[in-house]
Amino acid sequence: MRSSRFVKRSILVSAFLLLIIFSTPARSQGTEVTLSSPNASINNAFSSVYQAERNGGNVSALVQQLNAAILLVQKAEAENSTNPSLATADLESASQIAQRVSEQSISVSTAGSESRLAQLYESIAVVTASVFWSTLAYSQWDHVYRQLWFLIYRKHVVIPNDE
Repeated sequence: MRSSRFVKRSILVSAFLLLIIFSTPARSQGTEVTLSSPNASINNAFSSVYQAERNGGNVSALVQQLNAAILLVQKAEAENSTNPSLATADLESASQIAQRVSEQSISVSTAGSESRLAQLYESIAVVTASVFWSTLAYSQWDHVYRQLWFLIYRKHVVIPNDE
């Protein structure tokens, strides 16, 4: 008899504990908003911006937009317990900003690559022109020197010294 009472009490206590354990997260899950989707889109946007920067693009405006998205996520985390609907709106805005940054980073990356390529071609042209003109000056220096001498001293008359 004593053991059956103990079994009944232990079953009631464990059922009560299970009810408390599983009811609390279910209630808070309904009011809290998940942050994984905006964080993932921000991480993807950060990767895109990093790649655009490596390609030579000007990413300062994109970084500012990413900072704004991160601030929205932080604001949503703070508002999550008090106003979940506002937190959801902030998280959606952050996701949209991150997606827009990802899309814009493609064009910034392309512009950076084109700029770097143009700079490379310009450098090659300057080096080629410098080598050409220095080679020309070296090979033709005696002719250029004589022409300049004749131009400067064309009216100079050499008087022989009769000694």
